[in-house]
Amino acid sequence: MVIDAELDEELFGDWVESALGNIEARILRVKGILAMQGVDARVIVQGISEAVDVQLGTPWGDAKRTSRLVVLGLGLDPDALEAGFRGCAAGLRPPCR
Repeated sequence: MVIDAELDEELFGDWVESALGNIEARILRVKGILAMQGVDARVIVQGISEAVDVQLGTPWGDAKRTSRLVVLGLGLDPDALEAGFRGCAAGLRPPCR
């Protein structure tokens, strides 16, 4: 899955907990390089089953900030995963009132 934008860290965290958490027994591998809003470095995500590691990579510098995530598993709904991942894009959160 690819989004040519930064991700909202809170929205992404919520999506990982809810959407991916609900299907974690069917997930074999997760890997990605994410552009997180407010973070200058690439956020590198790697995981096997329930063990997920998150590290900071090199700074984005002048490179286009693009978020890419691969989820491999059994019986996954690619359309639902794609929609959920796209919903994590920064700027989608309604303003606080």
